[in-house]
Amino acid sequence: MPAMDLVEDALMIRDASQGGFGYMQAAKLLAKVLSGGASEITIGAPDANGKITISLAGESFTTAEKDKLADIEADAKDDQTADEIASLIAAGSAAQDVLKAALSVPAWAPSRAAAQALSFPASVKEMVAWGYAAPGDGGGARWKRVDSEPSHAGKFRSQDRIRSDGSISATNGGWWEIVAGNGMTLTPLQFGAVPGQDVNSGPQLQDYFDYVVRSFDGYAFPMDIDLGGMLFRSDQSLNLTGIRQPGLRMRNGEIYSRAQNKIALDFTGGNNITLSNIDVNGAEDAPPDVGILFSRAAGALNDFAGSSTMIIDNVKANGYFRRAACIAIASEVSTWIAPNFRNKHKHYYAVAFAMVDNTQALVDQFAGSMITSEFQTLPPPGTSHSNVCHNMVCPTIARSSPFSVSITSITRANPAVVTLATMDNVDLVNGDWIFITGGTMDEVAYGYFQVANLNVAAKTFQLSGVNSTGFSAYTGGATLQMRMGPAVLMSGVRTFYSQGGYLLSYGQPALVLDTANGTFKDFHFNAQFERHCFDPIAIRNSAGTDILWDIDLNLPNHSQDPGRSLIRALGTGTVQFRGLKLLGWHGVPNVALEGVFYPASKFDIMGGNITIPQEAFLDPTELLRFDGSITAWDRTPRKIEYLDKNTPIQNLMNTFGSWVPVIRDAPTGGNVATTSNVSGTWNRVGNILHFTGFLRDISTTGMNVENDLYIDLSGLPATPANVAGNGVDYYVGSVRTTYIALDGSPVIECLEDMTWARITCSRDGIVNRAIKIGDVTDGNGDIVFQMTVRV
Repeated sequence: MPAMDLVEDALMIRDASQGGFGYMQAAKLLAKVLSGGASEITIGAPDANGKITISLAGESFTTAEKDKLADIEADAKDDQTADEIASLIAAGSAAQDVLKAALSVPAWAPSRAAAQALSFPASVKEMVAWGYAAPGDGGGARWKRVDSEPSHAGKFRSQDRIRSDGSISATNGGWWEIVAGNGMTLTPLQFGAVPGQDVNSGPQLQDYFDYVVRSFDGYAFPMDIDLGGMLFRSDQSLNLTGIRQPGLRMRNGEIYSRAQNKIALDFTGGNNITLSNIDVNGAEDAPPDVGILFSRAAGALNDFAGSSTMIIDNVKANGYFRRAACIAIASEVSTWIAPNFRNKHKHYYAVAFAMVDNTQALVDQFAGSMITSEFQTLPPPGTSHSNVCHNMVCPTIARSSPFSVSITSITRANPAVVTLATMDNVDLVNGDWIFITGGTMDEVAYGYFQVANLNVAAKTFQLSGVNSTGFSAYTGGATLQMRMGPAVLMSGVRTFYSQGGYLLSYGQPALVLDTANGTFKDFHFNAQFERHCFDPIAIRNSAGTDILWDIDLNLPNHSQDPGRSLIRALGTGTVQFRGLKLLGWHGVPNVALEGVFYPASKFDIMGGNITIPQEAFLDPTELLRFDGSITAWDRTPRKIEYLDKNTPIQNLMNTFGSWVPVIRDAPTGGNVATTSNVSGTWNRVGNILHFTGFLRDISTTGMNVENDLYIDLSGLPATPANVAGNGVDYYVGSVRTTYIALDGSPVIECLEDMTWARITCSRDGIVNRAIKIGDVTDGNGDIVFQMTVRV
């Protein structure tokens, strides 16, 4: 093999105890073989005794045995060794050139810490440290001499004061910086971070992040932030804000954050951020405010549109966060692939995920307080910004309870007393809100209550203000969780698509749409909501009219049991949907609903397309307005179209049936004629109803002969409508009669909004006089008629 390769191979061996060469030992051997006048050699593998055989033109050179290598290595570290090697050379200038090249390859040190105690000759321009604090700790890296102290943390200073050009400077000499780029991968270990939860590596992680960020070359980042599949603890907020150059990627690892009341991972004011396989875990005893923050930045970065063009791939933020696991403020163009956000913090106003255009929505959710960034100014509350074009696939977003414990008893008393199976790992204090799932006491099942008079030793507490004296008996089956905040809070989102998600919250709506602080347009949310989630969706509306445009909500859980309603308006004003596609739960709930929309009078739905399991869950006449279609699986026809909330169109194609016309001597009630034969048919197309009637051998016995003859239409499927502005107030049809005294051609007339008709003709000099009961020949009169009306 070439002589230079011998030196390179030798440098791949970390220490003499492994039976290999150290740097200076390799140079000595090279000098010796070069003095033989040849440049081609072969090197064998160490034998059982640690010897290595080097062959040159048929002559073999053998290294010292394994137990003697340590002495050779110690000698090799002497600063005069280079001169000693030079004196070994007996060949000409060609050998000198090869030796000089050999001396330019890196030296090595056991660790970065050890290298700080060494002096390196001027001929050493690069070196390798086999660890950061100790050999083999994973922090090994290549280092190169520089002319002065680097401005980043990837540096150390050796004992010599030599600069990269070989000159000596007491002020600037002896500095080395880490070698990166050209395909080399840097990790936090090379900046002193220690994996695991026991050691705070926050400062070292920040040093590593800062080094990668400053490596931007004007076009792209030459390396990723790569956590190497390891977990690191950070007690501080990690700053990745203001990164406006495209293409920064962060991947493969977990951050255990104890950044109490701070933001664990802050990306405010950045764009083109890609996160892949990153976990942020909030500590229970030192919870961060927010796990991951993406936000527009105000102040110095106010010209920047926001957190845009983000790719969030298999990113998790789990654990305990005082406000939210993840927040996106005024972001644009993002792709979220299987995000997993779970927040276990017991604050009932905390959320798992928030996406808002106006930070006032956060203030309203977080009990009047606002999150803050240590590094950038966030948009102030009350100002809306662009928040558009988001695609989310298979999200799992949950306000998971920090505990779930069985309930052994609930008394029927005033107040009700709850006994738990255990208090181990159950963090309860008086005033906490709890949620009860299941059980045989129906009156408290799936309800939330406040804790009072907690007795930890007895494992009991009272349900504040609850008199359960008359409740059903409790025999078991219930569990206790904390009452958690919403899983998702959104405000002012446009063009949002979420598919195949899972949302969970105990005792509060899983999805809150804040329309008081932002408008929704082109919003599509497909998710399975955990059963008994009270109101799966809540709208936090203003006192005025809040408009939502093109909304698609698909809730594909066959066993969902919303406890009150499907969508609940929390404000005092009107919620107006201009295009709403709602696919409600597929199965039949086990509990009574207050309605799909509650309170119904606050909902104005234009262009609705709603599917529900039972017709009884939605009465459109209770809404402020409704037009569109309602499909209910328990009726025929399943789908009914509505021109307005009072005008259903059962089938836009064609429906028909039969009915029985009745003759009376009053519009309603009165006396009824008998016939030998009576029948009728009707045919409805949209809102047009055509009907016919046939009455034979009409007997008027017992009727008032002076009264008009009325044909009762109440047997028809709909009532003739009042058509505003048509210039008339009645419908006219054709009629044929026999054995009825009249002049001219009779017609049948029906007043709008009436359920009866009369036959009119010219008689006794009176035009359009209604025929009377006395005009019919008793037992012989016949009437056949037809009419078309709008219903």
